[in-house]
Amino acid sequence: MLFFEVAVISFIIALIRGGRVSRLFEIQVGGFTLVLVIVLLTAASAGSRQYLDENVWQRIGGILHILIQIAFLAFFAINLVLPGMKWFLGGWVLNFIPIAANGGKMPVLIKAAQAAGIHEDTASPMMQHLWINNVNDARFGWLSDIIPLPRPPLITPQVGSIGDMLMVIGIFWLIQGAMCERNWEAHGSDIQPKS
Repeated sequence: MLFFEVAVISFIIALIRGGRVSRLFEIQVGGFTLVLVIVLLTAASAGSRQYLDENVWQRIGGILHILIQIAFLAFFAINLVLPGMKWFLGGWVLNFIPIAANGGKMPVLIKAAQAAGIHEDTASPMMQHLWINNVNDARFGWLSDIIPLPRPPLITPQVGSIGDMLMVIGIFWLIQGAMCERNWEAHGSDIQPKS
């Protein structure tokens, strides 16, 4: 995933800047109950497909997908004091808008997917996607997955959204703020690392 590559790059840069790996374990994260809810909802969506008619699963899966997005939004909101989390929240909101407006499915521009080397028949069957030929074919299509991200430079090809780009900034900022010696207040956080 794009986030993995960016996290690795940010980690390396933080090390070059003199950051400490141990500081990553000092981050105080809240909302672990929401993480459990997200895991359970994701498992329910994936596990129910083999027992339900495809059309029924698509509808139920769409609802579960929206609930998962809401749980993620709550998780980011709870942890806004962490560096970069405002970017995460902003990006997730921008992704949630087209998902909620299109029945729980994220629209994916076919041309962008093909440019990245992805085809509808090779995409993950567990993902809730709405394949579109034109941005105007979906509600808030311009906020959908329309940015091709091929391999290389990524490990796996994918299609991203404007919201994804904001979250990329968030994960880069989070790792930099956590590992490096600078005061976390410089990153908009009131949390101080443990001495």
